[in-house]
Amino acid sequence: MKEIGIKENPSKAKIVKINGLEINEIAYNPAVIIEETKSKKEIILALRVEDKNSYWLGNIYNPHIRFFKYEQGVLNPLIGAPVFEMHEDAFATWFMDKGKIRLLFGAVFVEKTDKANPQVTTRFYTADNIFELSPSSKPIAIIHDMKDIRLVQDPENQKFLVLTRPTKGEEFNEGRIGLITIDKLSDLNDENVNRARILPIKGIKTEDKIGSNEVHYLSENGNPKLLVYGHIAKSDGPDWEKDCLHYRAMRFIFDPYDSQNKEIIPEIILSTKMVQGHGAGKYPRTTDVVFTGGKGVQFDEKLVPNLMFYGIGDNSIAVGQEPNFS
Repeated sequence: MKEIGIKENPSKAKIVKINGLEINEIAYNPAVIIEETKSKKEIILALRVEDKNSYWLGNIYNPHIRFFKYEQGVLNPLIGAPVFEMHEDAFATWFMDKGKIRLLFGAVFVEKTDKANPQVTTRFYTADNIFELSPSSKPIAIIHDMKDIRLVQDPENQKFLVLTRPTKGEEFNEGRIGLITIDKLSDLNDENVNRARILPIKGIKTEDKIGSNEVHYLSENGNPKLLVYGHIAKSDGPDWEKDCLHYRAMRFIFDPYDSQNKEIIPEIILSTKMVQGHGAGKYPRTTDVVFTGGKGVQFDEKLVPNLMFYGIGDNSIAVGQEPNFS
């Protein structure tokens, strides 16, 4: 899987037990949220939960986002948290709104109004915390024909840096990462998202896919940096719905305001062969899939090498120690 321009700095992880699932349910593709109080920090995971036979183009399709607390090495249901029915592959970030810290939560929703042509959308919601998120509320934004959209706020000017995953246009093919800055969340719309510039990421072939899963705003000696955790994907053939898939967890750091367009070199940090306890995937073709959850979004962004969470095989969750940067 190694390509020119891609570093490899492999880590290890292990499958974790998830309590509260029905016997026919699986959970995967986490978004990690650090809930902070005056006395402690809690690690909360928003997991994609669904029937083992759920498939977005099949007769059974019932994904939903449920929240779990990571404690003593296992995941337990977060009592009283909302359930986002028919949503999948969540995302979250904290942001400042008129002097108050708030939570931005996003998830993929497949619109099936036209059953012959289901449309992938990403919906965004805001609340003061996880418990006040409401699936019945009107989304603050809906982006069409795109997933893997991630946002982080620049604390200096409170604008939002938006990472996108374009799926149309010959110049970048499906699965590139774009970047655009918006002044406020009301500017999060199809028109702006589709104007994002493509990041100069090395080592990604035209037929590969790459997407962001979690993004952090950092400052190195006063210089702004974005730390991105994501995935690089390959398929054994041209049909991504039928051929065997191979996903790796990756990360990269770059200056979002770099006018020189310097090349970005991603670093592979996990493959399924380094995951203890991993067996078969949801389908044989998804056994070799790592979907990076991340290490948890928190408002102060004081990041150190810490626990990393991953979706494995489209049917389980793994946790490991993030490797030091090479």
